[in-house]
Amino acid sequence: MLGPADPLTTPRLALRPFVPDDADAVFAYASQPGFFTFLDHVPLRIRSDYRPSDAESHLRELASLAAAGWPSWAIVPHGGEPVGAIRFHRASDGGPDPELGYGIDPRRWGEGLASEAASAVMAWAAGRTTKAVARVHPANEASRRVLERSGFRLVGPDGRGRLAFCWAPPNLNLAPASPEPS
Repeated sequence: MLGPADPLTTPRLALRPFVPDDADAVFAYASQPGFFTFLDHVPLRIRSDYRPSDAESHLRELASLAAAGWPSWAIVPHGGEPVGAIRFHRASDGGPDPELGYGIDPRRWGEGLASEAASAVMAWAAGRTTKAVARVHPANEASRRVLERSGFRLVGPDGRGRLAFCWAPPNLNLAPASPEPS
């Protein structure tokens, strides 16, 4: 658990906790064709028939997770409405490290917004954890690049059809120690 999500600002984005009034914006981006392409862990009914009530349920779930110390942020271009989400949650493999997840409106793919949001969130996390993980579908090249740009390094297949990535704060050297000279 990492604590509450502090509002964050980047050159193009405001990252802020979700509020119930965001339900329409969440529905608008999550109902776009392609949004769930690489999110096969989401139940099929939601992936194939996303409804306004699903957006409302999702916001309630995020609020509950936030109350338990798992922060989430709405990805909001300055002067606009939310176009995505980024959050930490319990590691999907049951491990002890927080796992980063994110999704962005397919109409905004390729603009670098996910990379900008992930970099800001990981800078925030640097003061709160010594390690984080992320998992991506092997075919999701764009998401792999987002993770790499925000400091994650590929670990390898996770044994469940995903690629596992690991992150540590830049000032924490996790390289193996050199052997002592003999």
